[in-house]
Amino acid sequence: FLIQEVNRESNTIGSKCCDVSIAQVVVALKAEVEKMRQQIQQIAGTKDATLQALSMEGTSSPDGRYNYNLTLAQRRMDFAVNYLRQQVPEELRRDMQFKSKAAVAPWSDVVKQMRADSLYDEAAQVEQIVKRYGNIDQQGRAIRKLPFFGRLLEGKYLPQLRKVGYVMNYSIFRQLTL
Repeated sequence: FLIQEVNRESNTIGSKCCDVSIAQVVVALKAEVEKMRQQIQQIAGTKDATLQALSMEGTSSPDGRYNYNLTLAQRRMDFAVNYLRQQVPEELRRDMQFKSKAAVAPWSDVVKQMRADSLYDEAAQVEQIVKRYGNIDQQGRAIRKLPFFGRLLEGKYLPQLRKVGYVMNYSIFRQLTL
């Protein structure tokens, strides 16, 4: 069900979007969802297979209030993990561990991205703000005032920091015969 919902959301985003980069993300998301579906089906269909753990980790961008971003990211990861727990057949989840984790990317990650794209002057401006203000919320308020924030940071670099990853561990018991 979750996989169907993600596919529906992907279709909705893709159909309403005119931006090529977002359309590419939608295609990649749909491919990843299909891989996840196939993995779960393969494990469920394998004799003596046991799912051991499922963990999900989400990272939000630093734009906005830190506590809000962290809380929202954690709630999203908790919801996803709890929902997936309900979708795994009882016989496969008996001894399974479920974990979720959330984080907020630091502004220094934006600096690294910009330097990798040879935007040294802009990266230096962001880095100066990061060094000047120790608090990530203060950093964000000052960085939002930069003239290139909207077109460059908000449009390109911050979306790259938003990530969700998952790890599924499983084992298959096989009798060795000699």
